Amino acid sequence: MYRFLKVSFFIIIFFIICNILSFFLRNDRNKYARLVMQDFYDQENIDFLLCGASHVAHGINPQLAKEYFSGNVFCSGTSAQKMPATYAVLKEAINKYKLKKVFVDLDFGMAIGQQIKFFDKKPSVDIYLVSTYLKNKLIKYEYLLKATSPKYYLNSILPIGVDKQIELNPITIVKNLKSKTTGEYYDYNYEAINASYVRGGVIMETESIKDGSFYASSKNITTITNNLNEDWKNAIKKIILICEENNIPLIFYSSPISDFFLNASGNYDIYISNVRQFLREYGYQFYDFSLCKEEYLTLSDYNFYDNNHLNKTGIEKFTPVFCKFFTGKIDQKDLFYDSYSEKIQNQKSCVYGLVIDKENESSIKIQPMVNSTNQEDICFDIFEINKKGENQIYKKTNNTTISYPKSTKKLKIISYYKTEKQTECIIELGTI
Repeated sequence: MYRFLKVSFFIIIFFIICNILSFFLRNDRNKYARLVMQDFYDQENIDFLLCGASHVAHGINPQLAKEYFSGNVFCSGTSAQKMPATYAVLKEAINKYKLKKVFVDLDFGMAIGQQIKFFDKKPSVDIYLVSTYLKNKLIKYEYLLKATSPKYYLNSILPIGVDKQIELNPITIVKNLKSKTTGEYYDYNYEAINASYVRGGVIMETESIKDGSFYASSKNITTITNNLNEDWKNAIKKIILICEENNIPLIFYSSPISDFFLNASGNYDIYISNVRQFLREYGYQFYDFSLCKEEYLTLSDYNFYDNNHLNKTGIEKFTPVFCKFFTGKIDQKDLFYDSYSEKIQNQKSCVYGLVIDKENESSIKIQPMVNSTNQEDICFDIFEINKKGENQIYKKTNNTTISYPKSTKKLKIISYYKTEKQTECIIELGTI
């Protein structure tokens, strides 16, 4: 008995110390997941719940949407939220609120990828972004038991650990502690220069991509594969089951993504086809707003703040279309193309942007993302940017392997389709 009491006392003291350290060291003050989850629990009721990852948090304006739906709309998306975490949030919502309808965003970045064996699952920030703020302990620990392998369970249970947003910088610790002791931390304000939080779970980014300036390296692009992750599929099945058990109508959709990102990722129709086939087995449809016809939704680069998330102007364009469709004011056949390939075939020939990878210290490989198969119609002007200004090193070249002086830090690349200018990008070579 004495030994048992001794061990119990040690465990209690250990957890108390960990919680004290968490108070001092956890720096999540400006993580929008904290705001979303606090807002989630502050609602009197949620009638229409949108679930998913960051595309939900940058999707529709819930304050405008509730005017169309005649009910409270809440967006529960957090950064890189995987479908098992979405299921946990949904369970919490069903326990707490009287939901009238659930919308689940099926972002392909969360759906595809290599299946990780259970005993190989490691901690990650996105896991704890959700679990940290779940109040229902049964839901929280049920989720954590499956999110990582058993060897990481202690890390998952403790308030401090790997990927727990622990900050060891002394200056940050002091600022963090000051905000918590003064109560400023608990005001739940989103402090970002170019963004604001809209009550109901959405971040409005005011930054935008200049039209015709999309570029990325292939390492920053999600490559579409011909498979759906098993954890993703199992979580979808659970979402379907819990909604059906509670008589809650369920809708699967996808927020619009830039044509540059979709083309750079590969054959997007493979993903659409796989999701449609999977959901059809359970009697559900998939509504992908990247297939919208131009007369209903036209998004330029300017409507995104990065290559796959809408900014404030994009959200303001997308919200009425989303709401009108799901309230029956726009017909499905009128709104959507049948496939993504059909959509881009109906567009004017263009260059969506450039995928650029380093070949070595003095050359890059350019892959233009186009909706025309004739690559010979694409050419480039290349400028080296240095302290003295711009120095043109290629003019109207069809070469896609570009050499430059080793000392070069920046390049300006202008692409043309035939003779018409398409894109203009300033490339920081250190970032690719």
